[in-house]
Amino acid sequence: MSDGKSVWVTVKGNQGTPFLQETGKPCYCATQTVEMRDGFPSEEGSDIGTLMPGEVVEVIEGPKKESVSNALRARGKASKDGAVGWFTVQNKQGQTCAEPGRSCYVCKAVGALTDNMQVKQCQVVRKLERGETLIVLEGPVEDESAGVTRIHARATKDGREGWVTTKGNAGSLYAEESGRQYTITKAVSLESDFDHDVSTTIRTLEEQESIELLDAPREEQSEPLLRLHCRKVSDGKVGWLTLNDKLKSWFPNYKCIKEVALYDNLEEGKAQSLRMLSVGEILELIEGPKPDPATQSLRMKGRALKDSAIGWVTVCSKDGEHLLDSVPSKLRQLHVSP
Repeated sequence: MSDGKSVWVTVKGNQGTPFLQETGKPCYCATQTVEMRDGFPSEEGSDIGTLMPGEVVEVIEGPKKESVSNALRARGKASKDGAVGWFTVQNKQGQTCAEPGRSCYVCKAVGALTDNMQVKQCQVVRKLERGETLIVLEGPVEDESAGVTRIHARATKDGREGWVTTKGNAGSLYAEESGRQYTITKAVSLESDFDHDVSTTIRTLEEQESIELLDAPREEQSEPLLRLHCRKVSDGKVGWLTLNDKLKSWFPNYKCIKEVALYDNLEEGKAQSLRMLSVGEILELIEGPKPDPATQSLRMKGRALKDSAIGWVTVCSKDGEHLLDSVPSKLRQLHVSP
């Protein structure tokens, strides 16, 4: 399972010594939403969907160790919409996701974007507002005839280019350098926290987007990842998952952790209630789990060990509330009536 190699193995020795014990095929279920990708390296390939809480996968290959280096993360402000968050400059596989770009300035006072470097010969392209961000294309340079300092810049607000006075002839500051712009070279998530594993995604930064650096890049310590090549039980999709605390071993027996109804149909809206299942009852899986087409809650068809009643029951609601929990077969046996 770890590497897909086919070999012959001795199950029992010539003295009757057992070397292997029969076991079920390893399966996992999601405790939270989990991303599935179509490539083994965690940062490569494309996103092919997610596992919703409670969904089950069977392992095709793995766990397979992925050696990773420390990622380089920085905090920035996207020029496109002002969104602020953490982004990956260099990922765990050593791939560059963002490169240092041009320096940027912030307007400290109302100014003008003009079509010419020479103040006395220029025309106003448009007015600049206080707080606008400018990406430097050229300069700073001195306009000696006017005694001012100018930069050739692009306004991040609308992409218009022109010349801007940063310092007046009396020393007044109209625009001040605020840091450095980074250019996204590989689509990457803008996230809420420095720690990628606990972050939520704000949005995706696209290739060639500009982002203003707010906190200097620093290393995020990384442990080797264990990856699983899996098949989703619900729809048969195949992809790679990272084995972490969002996945747990799965067994085809479920215990009720909340009172829930047993129905005669997969689609709850079209079904009739057979009876209520009480907390602690055990069900043996017959089919599923799979989403209810109407509500997208995750449901399974099972047999209640208490009275052999068969029906459909919600494993996890569309809001992520768990009503049933997968349990080992040993626990199932403890609940079988004599």
